[in-house]
Amino acid sequence: MIALIIGITNIIPFFGPFIGAFIGGFLLLISGPSHLIPFLIMVLILQQLEGNVIEPQVLGDSLGLSPVWIMIAIIIMSGLFGFFGMIFGVPIFAVIYTLLTESVDNRLKKRAHQALNHSSDEDSESLDDIESDPDTPGVSPTTSDNHSTPSES
Repeated sequence: MIALIIGITNIIPFFGPFIGAFIGGFLLLISGPSHLIPFLIMVLILQQLEGNVIEPQVLGDSLGLSPVWIMIAIIIMSGLFGFFGMIFGVPIFAVIYTLLTESVDNRLKKRAHQALNHSSDEDSESLDDIESDPDTPGVSPTTSDNHSTPSES
């Protein structure tokens, strides 16, 4: 029974293991207080192993959310939807965060592309002005990409 409770609450990021340990510890306190200390030590060891070794290797940065956003997701979604909000809050926030990030990145890329096109249009216009100006020394209006002068041929 206690393992089932801990397994279910462990789905909730950050707070789940503490909730499960609290409920399991309370049940052990009622049924057999002598098992409480070994239970709490075992839960502490397992949670440290999971949180510091297993979870970073399995998950890595797959969600792309910082711990602050995960905490905010859990707090907001649990307030709105209770237990199921705690479970589904982080994946929902991860999807929203990814969509917003991609949208912002696309807009920034479009603006950068427009700025580059605008500046290259201005550069080509200024080059056209220089090439067509007969008073510019060293540039003749009839000279194209062939940079040879009549004396070199």
